[in-house]
Amino acid sequence: MVCRVTISSAMLTTVVLATAGSMSFAQNGLQIAGRTGLPTVKVGGEKVWMEQAAVRLYAEGSTLRAEQDYRLRFPGGKLEKNSQIITVAVREDFFRKREKGDSPVTASEAKGLKSISVTIDGKKSALGTDDWAINDRGDTATRWRHWEMTFKPGLSHRLRIASTGPLGKKGGERFVQFVTKDLGHWRAAPDVLEVKLKLPNRMEAHVAGVEPKPTDISSGGIRWVWRKATPSRDIFVLLPK
Repeated sequence: MVCRVTISSAMLTTVVLATAGSMSFAQNGLQIAGRTGLPTVKVGGEKVWMEQAAVRLYAEGSTLRAEQDYRLRFPGGKLEKNSQIITVAVREDFFRKREKGDSPVTASEAKGLKSISVTIDGKKSALGTDDWAINDRGDTATRWRHWEMTFKPGLSHRLRIASTGPLGKKGGERFVQFVTKDLGHWRAAPDVLEVKLKLPNRMEAHVAGVEPKPTDISSGGIRWVWRKATPSRDIFVLLPK
C-alpha cells in the first residue's frame, strides 16, 4: 500500500490511495544515522504500566526532531508493596546498506543522534551510553541510551524524551524512520499510544509499507494510534526531493 499525501498549512489538498508492489529501498547509498524509537525496559521489566504515550515527530530541513511524552504508573495495593527501580532505554542506530563486496559497518564510522535529553517529572536525568555493537549482517551499528527510574507503589511519573538526528538519506531523497517495535517489557500495552508526524508546509509524502496504516491524515500531518496494543511495524515515510 502506498499513500500519497499533499499537505499544506491551510488544508489537505489531495489524498490518493493506491495498491502497488512492495517498494524497495535496498539500493546503494541508503543510510540512516541516529535512528531511534520508542522506549523499552532493560532491567525490571513487566512491572510498570505505560498508561499514555504521545510522540511528535517533526521533519525540519535535514533534521528529524522527536518529542516523546509518557505517563508511567507503578501499581500499589495488593499488586506491589515495595519500591521498584527500572532501567529504560532508547536505541541509537547507524545503518548503511551493504551491496555485494561492500565492507561492513564499523564502530568508528557510526554516527548517532545530534542531541538527546530525558526528563522525569520535569527534572533532567543522567544518561548512560552503551558501546556500539555491529549486527551479524554488518549493516547496522547500535548503541542504547539508558537511565534509571524509581517508583513507589501506587505512584506515577511523567517521562519526556527529546532528540534530534539527521533524516535518513538515499541518494538525493530523504526519509523518516522511527522504530516503534522497540516498545517492550512494560506491564501491559499502553492504554493509548499516538505517534504523529508533522511535515513542512506543502510537502508530499509517500508512506511506504502495508503496516502501519495511518489512523488518519489531515493538514496537521500523519497520525498513528494504538489502543491497548503495541506496534508490529516501524514507521517509514519517504519525503520528496
